[in-house]
Amino acid sequence: MPTERRFRQGDGRIDILPDEVVLLDFTCRECGRAYEVMIKASPGTTVINCNEERLCKPCEKKALVRILQGRGCVVPEEQLLQMTIDELLSVDPKARPGR
Repeated sequence: MPTERRFRQGDGRIDILPDEVVLLDFTCRECGRAYEVMIKASPGTTVINCNEERLCKPCEKKALVRILQGRGCVVPEEQLLQMTIDELLSVDPKARPGR
């Protein structure tokens, strides 16, 4: 069974050992909501910077929508907000709706 450790925002850089599960507690820099991220290390050692400011998923989605709109995206905002983050990352800002 993998080991599990918990860290908080501001704890600096941490090394995650192979197959270790780490819980990271963060406060969203946009809305102030507290949330938790679970990370399982890859087969090698993984380094994570706990000092980074992060966004919660809803704020990350809103930020991506604002970026796309700023780039002239013609897809309606309502449609963009229904997409997953992965879908938003693959949107062509110049694509027409429904394509």
